[in-house]
Amino acid sequence: MLFDPVKAQLEEIKASVTQLAKVAKSAMAMTELLQEDIHSLQTTDFQIKEKLMILESDLEKCNLKFRGFDGEAEGTTELRRFLSSWLATKLNLEDGIAPVISNAYCKGAPNSSVRKQPRDVVIYFGDLRTKKKILEESQREKETSVGVRLAVGVRLA
Repeated sequence: MLFDPVKAQLEEIKASVTQLAKVAKSAMAMTELLQEDIHSLQTTDFQIKEKLMILESDLEKCNLKFRGFDGEAEGTTELRRFLSSWLATKLNLEDGIAPVISNAYCKGAPNSSVRKQPRDVVIYFGDLRTKKKILEESQREKETSVGVRLAVGVRLA
């Protein structure tokens, strides 16, 4: 009788500890599942980054960087159309035939009093054969028929 209140408190403490043990066990199981998910996401992230690097290197195969354009390319709003017709002229292509340019842009700051040389123009050709034809034509003679110095394999970024 004297120990009845203590026994009741002891039973309440036991029930509470049992309850906390169940909660801790379920939290531990959830933590393990979350760790597995994190590991899976990290693996997927690594694989995606690896594939992205492969895609970027594949895109670079069709890039050409043109240096030495006078201001004529910079003042053009339709850069792809301008470059397509310019290349068709320089490569002596038949009328109505022009190289397919998927993307083109000027690198560097726009017209600036600080910049003494024209900006480089990077062109991405959708077809590797077009790029090869331009390179072959440009290397046929010492003074390139394309008329500008070429550098190959420039990143788009």
